[in-house]
Amino acid sequence: MTDQAHLKDQKPFTGKHMLIIMLSFFGVIIIVNLTMATLATKSWTGLVVKNGYIASQHFNKNQQAHEKLVAAGWQSSLDYNNGIFTLTLLKNSKALTNCDVIGLLNRPVHENDNQRLMFKYSDAGSQQVGGKYIAQNQLQPGRWNLEVQALCSQDQPQRFIQTYKFLAPKLPTKLAPIQ
Repeated sequence: MTDQAHLKDQKPFTGKHMLIIMLSFFGVIIIVNLTMATLATKSWTGLVVKNGYIASQHFNKNQQAHEKLVAAGWQSSLDYNNGIFTLTLLKNSKALTNCDVIGLLNRPVHENDNQRLMFKYSDAGSQQVGGKYIAQNQLQPGRWNLEVQALCSQDQPQRFIQTYKFLAPKLPTKLAPIQ
C-alpha cells in the first residue's frame, strides 16, 4: 500500500520535461563545439601544404640537413627593424661576404602575401662584424615565415637554408631560427 501511495505523490513525466532535457543536452554540446572552434581558429597558425603526408616525410630529412649545417659551423642571425631585415652569415665564426642570398617571405595561413626578398651585402663601416646582408620590406601585422637561402662561393659552392617564424610588427630584435 505504501508503494502505491508514494507513486501517486510524484509528478508525471511530461513532454515539457523531455524538451528541457533535450535542449540542455544539445545546448551543452553546441556550447562546447563553439568554444573549441573559437579556440582553434585563434590559436592555429594555418600551415599551407598541398599534401600533409608528403610534407611529413621530409621532416626528418630537413632536420638532418639542419644538423649538418650546424655541425659544419654555419651560423645565422636575423634582425628586423623599421622594415629592414639584417641577416648575418658566419661559417666557423668567419663572416661570409660572397653569397647570393634570397628570402622567401610568406604567411603561414594563406598564399596571398608571398614575397621574394633579395638580400644585398652590406659593408657599411669598419665597426660592423661583416657578413651582413640587408633587405627591405615593410610587413603587415600577423604571422610570417621567412626562409633564407644562401649560395656561398668561398672555397667551394655551399648552400645554406634557414627558416625563421615570427609575428609582425611586434618583432623581437633578434629572430631565432626554427629547429
